[in-house]
Amino acid sequence: MRSLDEGELRAHALVLEAALDGTEPSEELFAKIHNELCSGQQTFLVTTEQGEVLQQPIPGGEYKTLANHAVMSDGSLHPYAPPERAAAETERFFGELSTDAFRRAHASVKAAYIMSAVSAIHPFSDGNGRASRVLASLYYYREISLPLVVTNEQRGIYLEVMEKSYRSEFKPVVGFAFRLGADAMIMVLDIMAGLASAE
Repeated sequence: MRSLDEGELRAHALVLEAALDGTEPSEELFAKIHNELCSGQQTFLVTTEQGEVLQQPIPGGEYKTLANHAVMSDGSLHPYAPPERAAAETERFFGELSTDAFRRAHASVKAAYIMSAVSAIHPFSDGNGRASRVLASLYYYREISLPLVVTNEQRGIYLEVMEKSYRSEFKPVVGFAFRLGADAMIMVLDIMAGLASAE
């Protein structure tokens, strides 16, 4: 767990640096984020039409080679982009991030779009959700100086809103992203209040 946590901190450091120096998100940055996140991960499970397949080691920063699927709440499988389309769909996704409409959007809308688009493509064998949240943190760092973090307690809601996005229901994802930003700010205020009362 420690190596995974250290990888996540390094991935956030990459994004924080990009946020501070005005660097726009890119496929290169995304690959670096994924590589750092998965540097301490030795194995991963891929859900295929034939069942779960254990793979090792995880290819950090490299696009998937096996078709993968989401397991929906009703037990059915939802296919992600096929491996042969992963690179092209990811390139198209980053093209969307450079449009005027995206640049004008609220940070929560940007985060929601990144989470839902990466989840729909699932370009990597594993770690797609983590990579999307770190990438989305770029906009939160710029707006509120805090990352976008999904806690263990929020994981169920996260999976629920991601499933809704597969059915083109995006308002729940935007609301969830907005709530994450608000929760981060409230947490910092609580910490500061606690420190002030301890003095």
